[in-house]
Amino acid sequence: MGIWAYLQSRRMLERELARRLEQGASLLASRVPRSLIPLILPGGAAQARMREFLSEARLSCGADNALIVDAAGRVLADAEGSFGFLEMNPLLALDRYEMEEALGKGTARATSLYDGADGRSYMSAYAPLGMKGEKPGYLFMVEASADFLDEASALGRRMFAVSLLFLALGAAWCVFFAGSLLRPIQRLVAAAESVSLGRLDTRLPETPPNELGFLARAFNDMIGQMARHNDALLEALGGGLV
Repeated sequence: MGIWAYLQSRRMLERELARRLEQGASLLASRVPRSLIPLILPGGAAQARMREFLSEARLSCGADNALIVDAAGRVLADAEGSFGFLEMNPLLALDRYEMEEALGKGTARATSLYDGADGRSYMSAYAPLGMKGEKPGYLFMVEASADFLDEASALGRRMFAVSLLFLALGAAWCVFFAGSLLRPIQRLVAAAESVSLGRLDTRLPETPPNELGFLARAFNDMIGQMARHNDALLEALGGGLV
């Protein structure tokens, strides 16, 4: 159950990142100085001006890189200057579906998460670029790291551990005790199951003033900390991209 809650939380964060990347790529693509695209040559003024624009675009949306590529996946310019003119970006070969969707439908498309050469998780989005009155033949690409998923993974592992702990405690107490102890244990197990489903607003009554009350307070403190951590992750994600 804890693993299920973690996977649900991770999928939600991935969808939010994809939505924001697509939104950011579309907005920034509309600002690209398209008249420069046919003029881009290695080391030329048009390439320098485009690279300057891409650097500003990358910073404005908190991305790691921004590129202009043609329909074949060849790089015309990138913010980092790490690709030569018309150099093939090997990662783009894996994004043919998203590139063709963006070109064919005229809307931004985000990729799935993938691992970069540095071992970090990344996601890209493509927005079509076309000269006035022409079918889009170029793409604006923005690439962003998903480091927040490392924190989400850690949170997921903690949720899983907490679920196992409280389910095990509940089972042990139910085996050895009954009567007046059964109802608090049942509430504890139900609360653990609720947390495993992602409901971090779950709380237990902190009475009576005995071991069970202490356990309930410890449970509430731990889940409160998880909720604050999760809110901080979502707030960081919401503030990083346009």
